[in-house]
Amino acid sequence: MTDSNQKLQDIVSAYAFGKAEFESALRGLTNDEVKRTLQDILTIYFNDTNSSTLREWITLILSGYEPTWKKLGYNGFRITESGAREHCEVKPVNVVRAPDGKVGKRKLDGRGNFTDFTWARLKEHKKENPMMLVSGFVDGKIIYILRFPFNTKPFLARLEEQLTRMFPKGDVSGSYLRSASFSSSHFINDAECIYLTDDIDSHEDIITKNLLSKLKELHAKNSDS
Repeated sequence: MTDSNQKLQDIVSAYAFGKAEFESALRGLTNDEVKRTLQDILTIYFNDTNSSTLREWITLILSGYEPTWKKLGYNGFRITESGAREHCEVKPVNVVRAPDGKVGKRKLDGRGNFTDFTWARLKEHKKENPMMLVSGFVDGKIIYILRFPFNTKPFLARLEEQLTRMFPKGDVSGSYLRSASFSSSHFINDAECIYLTDDIDSHEDIITKNLLSKLKELHAKNSDS
């Protein structure tokens, strides 16, 4: 175990024991150790395959929405100029390079999914028409954010197609469509690029050509408007 990892382990353990132990552990750190430990924590959780909380949070921040911090329901909201409350759903995807920097089979392509989906949930979303925020990350670093309305026709058709296969006669109590997936082809013509990293060209090997081209086109269009 490296010194950096040991420090992180010590701090996490101290935090779990209580306030006094945690404060004592922090007092023993140098400024450089605090920086390295914070960097280690963020690296771990931005790349966490079991939780997308930090990826969702930064997507919301950059998009101008407030997080709701609820396990169920929409991920965020904002108050529009008209005073209305606009909800949003965040679908962040993170891809990781191999330790040697090589790219595997998985690339950023604008995909996303809903978990535990039902006809009832679809009906609610159609009524509210939240904004969809689809974001892409590489090794925990944000690359892009695309935004489009939930009631985008090809997008709705894709979700309805999967629900029809799973529940042809309507919802079944206690049963869910575990993953209602979609790709960029189901929304890209109705999307706007509200964030694109300045060094996008350095990631062209880990983003599909079609999506990369569209990201640049949408970003340029947004910059001109």
